[in-house]
Amino acid sequence: MELGTRLRTGYKAGMRALLCALLLTVGVLWTTVVTAGVNDDLIKAAGRGDLPEVERLLAAGAEISAGDKDGRTALVWAAMQGHRDVVRALLAKGADVNARTTKESGTALMFASGSGRHEVAQVLLAGGADIDARDADGKTALMIACGLLPKHLVATENREVVQVLLARGPDVNARDRFGNSALMYASMTGRSGIVALLLDKGAEVDAVDREGYTALMLAFMNLRRAEVVPVLVARGARIDVRGNDGRTALMQASANGCHEVLQLLFDKGAEVNARDKNGRTALMLAAENGHLEVARALLAKGAEVNAADGNGKTALAIASGMGGSEMKDLLVKAGAK
Repeated sequence: MELGTRLRTGYKAGMRALLCALLLTVGVLWTTVVTAGVNDDLIKAAGRGDLPEVERLLAAGAEISAGDKDGRTALVWAAMQGHRDVVRALLAKGADVNARTTKESGTALMFASGSGRHEVAQVLLAGGADIDARDADGKTALMIACGLLPKHLVATENREVVQVLLARGPDVNARDRFGNSALMYASMTGRSGIVALLLDKGAEVDAVDREGYTALMLAFMNLRRAEVVPVLVARGARIDVRGNDGRTALMQASANGCHEVLQLLFDKGAEVNARDKNGRTALMLAAENGHLEVARALLAKGAEVNAADGNGKTALAIASGMGGSEMKDLLVKAGAK
């Protein structure tokens, strides 16, 4: 065969091979695009609770395990939005009840719990959901249920979900990577009813987080502490525990302006002139944050008005630096120099 003929024959063969490869690639890409579209439609249908559409898409080849950009599957979206029948259908079709999202490493049960979907939580647990599974921060479904409080659940404190979870015997004293427990989260969010439920199930009332704070100390971070604090104290919470910074419950209450619970702490023997690691007293913390009612109560209880912290500053000096004229007047009248 002449050289020219051989070259032409080789060229044609090469082009045919290239064309076949291109067609195969286009086919794969088209299939991928179509599949991705169907999968997205499945996730959206599950999220809005459209059971007939979910069933149609699954029959059309949608991947039940496909996730969105955050790895949230159709099951996760259905659970989060409270679509119980869709959740049942997906589980019946083989959805992995313990599948994790890529963003939070969360499960369907965690999302249902945080959204207050107690009926969905029951279905997921019956389907084998791991009640003590942890997300990327080490939180369990119970911690999430106690830590998140959507507006529509304020009145009930998300109590129904917590009761569903507690009935399954979770580790009520599990800690996340911050050292927080479910009780601590319930205290931080001011949910007295949940606090009582957790204590009934054996929650450790004086457990401390990574900063050395107890549930009682953390309760002062929330505006609803007047409801939570008496529950914790009545159940034996110690008021003399000190955080890593040396602060006590009284100091935390004073720093956060919790005048309504001060008498309860006084009645339990709170030391009014205790100092933290910086030498600051409850009065100094109240002065720093401008809490007049707290300062009045502390002074009436015998707070040392001229005590100085580790930097030699008194409550008056601290108040002066903050520009609070009313606080300065109160301290001066109490004998501050």
